[in-house]
Amino acid sequence: MIDNLSSIAKLFGLKQMAGKKSKSSKNTIKKTESFREITWTKDVSLVTNKIVMSEMLKLFGITGLVMALLMTLTFVGTDEIEAIPPMMLMTTLIVGGLYIVSLIVMVLFYGNKMPMRFTLDNNGVMMEVTSSKAKFGNRSLVALGLISGKIGAVGTGLTSISQEKQYVNFSDIDQVIFDKNSRVISLYNSWRRVGILFCNQDNYDAVKNSMHDIFNGILEKDNDGNLMRNISNNVNKKDENGDLSKIETNNGILLKNRRNKRIWDYIFDTALIVIATIPMFMIEYPEQIDLFIIILLLCFAVATVWLIPLLGWVVLFFSVIAIISVIGQLFQIIPSFFVPSETYVAFELYNFEDWFILLLFLGGQAYLIFNSIKYISGKKISALLSN
Repeated sequence: MIDNLSSIAKLFGLKQMAGKKSKSSKNTIKKTESFREITWTKDVSLVTNKIVMSEMLKLFGITGLVMALLMTLTFVGTDEIEAIPPMMLMTTLIVGGLYIVSLIVMVLFYGNKMPMRFTLDNNGVMMEVTSSKAKFGNRSLVALGLISGKIGAVGTGLTSISQEKQYVNFSDIDQVIFDKNSRVISLYNSWRRVGILFCNQDNYDAVKNSMHDIFNGILEKDNDGNLMRNISNNVNKKDENGDLSKIETNNGILLKNRRNKRIWDYIFDTALIVIATIPMFMIEYPEQIDLFIIILLLCFAVATVWLIPLLGWVVLFFSVIAIISVIGQLFQIIPSFFVPSETYVAFELYNFEDWFILLLFLGGQAYLIFNSIKYISGKKISALLSN
């Protein structure tokens, strides 16, 4: 978040704000011997780079799945199941079309390369995009988004700006994987890749050896100077040719089981959120809930689990609105269709199925409220913050 604010500050010329460096929540790695800083530049290929293409496929694939899931829930809730197959086809065409457009932009606008600078030191590595075209494109996207009122374009542009310069602290790394053939070094934290170092032919071995030396001499201390953990006994794995292929820190080994459990916890929470919102689609007129509120509630509830816990306040607000709306309509006075002079209260026409759906709805809202409070209070930590 601090890096994003810094990038935004730089965009608008706020040098004082942008100049402040963020402090890592973890202690800085200390090494007994000084290490010479290594800096190099690299024109990273795009369309012809299997790593870049793999990351793009993941991005567009996840986007398509999320879109399809939300639309499927919408059609199921509105009893338009027959519209799901055409929607799936349309979603595939849209995501596929955007993917192709991205490839064309990479080739025609960027010339199939992205100039980057890498700086390796004792504590971590800095990865910077030095392409003037990329910086111009990101800022143009923000400007066009502001002019046209497209918030999505502004968000995409600001996100891209924040990624132009990233620093990865080695104290946050649990695994390092070396790819000699591609001359690529990948840095992983407890559950995802957080950095990719694209090396040149003449410096790959030097960078690899330096990484090996750094990770085999790390002592981390707490604020009082006491030894907190020693990850110098990490696992160094080699390939069939005897070349270093992977470094797995002791911390990474200890966290592996906990990491897997944590991810399944998030998936389980997400599944429960989806189940909790299904009864909202099942409530029929006149108690029917506005479709916009249902989709908004679902999106913010999932975002609370995976992104920022404070979004839970939005879930609480719309969940209370939904409950008040449904309960209020239960006591709505409705004139009789057959005898206009007579009236009845809406709940008087409820049968067993209607009451059962209402109980499911209230149970689902109770879970959404209870779960949101847990994330807001810090009893549960979102995936992004835990990362």
